[in-house]
Amino acid sequence: MHTVKVGRVIDTFSPMHDGRVKIKPLQTDEGDVILTEIDAVCLSPNVGAGHGIFNNPGPGSTVLYYSTAELPDMVAKYIPTPYICIGAVPETIVTTQGQNVLGNSAFDADDANNTERDSAARMPGEDGVILENIPEANNIYTDNNIPQGEMWKSAAGGVLAFFNKITGQRMRKTVELKAPSGKGLILDDGVPENPGMDTVTLTDERHNKLQITTGGDRPDMSELYTGRDQDYISKEGTQHHMILTGTGNQLRDNKATGNIEDHAYKGKHITHAETEIKRKCFNGPITELAPKGNILYEAGSAQKITLKVDGTTVDITQDGLDLTCGASVINMTDYGLDLTCGTSVIKMTPVSIDIGSIGGTIHLCAPAGDVHIGAVSLLTHFHTSPFFGLPTTKPTSSTPPACVPAT
Repeated sequence: MHTVKVGRVIDTFSPMHDGRVKIKPLQTDEGDVILTEIDAVCLSPNVGAGHGIFNNPGPGSTVLYYSTAELPDMVAKYIPTPYICIGAVPETIVTTQGQNVLGNSAFDADDANNTERDSAARMPGEDGVILENIPEANNIYTDNNIPQGEMWKSAAGGVLAFFNKITGQRMRKTVELKAPSGKGLILDDGVPENPGMDTVTLTDERHNKLQITTGGDRPDMSELYTGRDQDYISKEGTQHHMILTGTGNQLRDNKATGNIEDHAYKGKHITHAETEIKRKCFNGPITELAPKGNILYEAGSAQKITLKVDGTTVDITQDGLDLTCGASVINMTDYGLDLTCGTSVIKMTPVSIDIGSIGGTIHLCAPAGDVHIGAVSLLTHFHTSPFFGLPTTKPTSSTPPACVPAT
């Protein structure tokens, strides 16, 4: 029968990298020589040949051990130390609240330490004491004092945890991998109806996260949240954003005071839409600039281009151009030009000009010269009655009459 003894780990230094620890014996049999320290190698369910599980108890851990001298020689010769550490015993110790007993450096154990995290999430420097035995006991035993969780926590503070905690206060069905700083990967199998559950979350201590949600109100969705910049960089390949089916939209919202800018340094900037492209500016201008090129607006043969400012409209079609400004209208085609202002109309074709004003006056004037129709001057030409030979046009002054604006 092997004699199992109890001791406390005081050092894990091992130049051979073989998992040995130094143990200070806490109890010996009467008559035994009291040793100040012993070397022991720790047992593992599976370790060797560069693989397996390695998780040695750290300094301060209470362990059980026995001597290899009690083993047959054919067994003992394969064990590199005179003692074997069987495993650690959960022992309650007192520690200052807000400090992490699992610091990985003797120079990193003060109250202002923020590179480690208290397992109870308390702020460093708070008064009081807590009891620490198994890692994160407050999480494993919370609410019902039942250990509904499995924990592997390194001496540096890293955690691999499995929780199945279901009480009246909470549901925690997760697999969690966390670094001492708070960075971690959380696989949550909670009910989809609860916000934040049924998710895969990659997060850090600043609450930046990439989260995939399986169920709930927005199933099969992902969310990327960062407190500051997000950069998407492809050295040589393509960046492609696509919605395959359904009625979803692609949106870009900038609620800050910055711009939304697109730059194509060596290629073209092309926008395609199957039915409509619309741009709207609520409080400023829309400016199109082409310092070294042309600006082209082109519509299909059966379509039109419309420019509109309040009551002024310009319509461009394959048949021509219409400009409307209140009662004034210009209609231009390849076979004529019509100018309309109220009841006054000028119609021009390649072979004629018609001028009309229903109920108004047609006034032709040339303040600094003459008005001609063909070779006939309207200022100097006199009309004579064919019956009496009397002039029917009033004598013309040598000074041309001033033009009177139409009213």
